[in-house]
Amino acid sequence: MEWHLAAAYERGELAIVLEASEGGIYTRYGFGVAVVGADYRVARSQAALHPLESPPSGSVVLVTPHEALEAFPFVFDAARRARVGEISRDQVSWDELVEVATPADRATRSRVVHQVDGLIDGYAVYRIARLPDRSREVVVEECCAVTDAAYRALFAHLLDIDLTIACSLAPRPLDEPLRHLLLDPRALETTAVRDVSWLRVVDARAGLAARRYRGRGAVVLELRDDRCPWNAGRVALVVEEDGTAGVAPTSVSAELALDAAALGTVILGGTTIGALCRAGRAEELAAGAASRFDRLASCDPLPFCDSM
Repeated sequence: MEWHLAAAYERGELAIVLEASEGGIYTRYGFGVAVVGADYRVARSQAALHPLESPPSGSVVLVTPHEALEAFPFVFDAARRARVGEISRDQVSWDELVEVATPADRATRSRVVHQVDGLIDGYAVYRIARLPDRSREVVVEECCAVTDAAYRALFAHLLDIDLTIACSLAPRPLDEPLRHLLLDPRALETTAVRDVSWLRVVDARAGLAARRYRGRGAVVLELRDDRCPWNAGRVALVVEEDGTAGVAPTSVSAELALDAAALGTVILGGTTIGALCRAGRAEELAAGAASRFDRLASCDPLPFCDSM
């Protein structure tokens, strides 16, 4: 692992991101849970949405696998740039999402797009699963939208498919807007909360400087990293009004102390450093430093990754 970290650093990579097969393995190598997601389920009997003030202008239509492979990557690429934590996909990944391996899967999987005046601004891939009691539910494999109208229309479609009793979503962001679309917000049942992406910062200074922050501010960090000694040391994070940041070594007293795994957990903004301090995973050395860092590093919407 140390060889891989050193090699990644030599290649100029800022971080390594992975999906962990077992949660207890990676913290000791400096990985932290950077993205957390949830599994949801909505009973169709409770799936009424808040009414619209005016009729929708778009439509949801079924598409073939070929049409999906043509349209989906452009929508996804636009959407991922607005979601911290998302990564790009290669052609193999698209083939796995859109195509199916067996005739049985082919008969139950569907692909739809939302379009307005011929322009596609959202899509969904789902299948119909038979439950032990022989009822059926919609299992959403991916739903991606670049407009609020597309998001609403796609879920209106998914929650209104005939001969199904529920719609399951796994995984989805913790701040899933669907809860606020439902007339009864309790209808969105959270069935599991789980880690999605683990992140290991390879170049701490460059990684901290690469992201955007919120407003002007500064904080001094004491970074501890036994496996990547080039990261260890005291740095000043200085954020300008436009959200860009500079990171440089400093002799000023540290205000926060954290190790590589803690840095990997907070660097995308999905977890507060205040929470890690309360858990003993980081240390606040100057009063107010944790809340100052969290104000600068906060993220809306929360980080998420559909591509792991």
